[in-house]
Amino acid sequence: MDMDRQLSVKFFTNIIMVSSNAIAVTFVNWIVTKTLSAEGYGVRATQTTGRKTYLSVDFSANPLFIYSY
Repeated sequence: MDMDRQLSVKFFTNIIMVSSNAIAVTFVNWIVTKTLSAEGYGVRATQTTGRKTYLSVDFSANPLFIYSY
């Protein structure tokens, strides 16, 4: 993942952290999922629990990365 992609993920993470709107969280979660899928990463599962969103991504050659927002 290049620097721009990392900054994008951090940017979306900040949006999710400050957002108390479940619709906004779902929308941003969808954007992150679509972005990672478009880049060829296998998105294992997305789970939204209240204001916490867990996105599990399999980078195939690398170990499983878990993004906790």
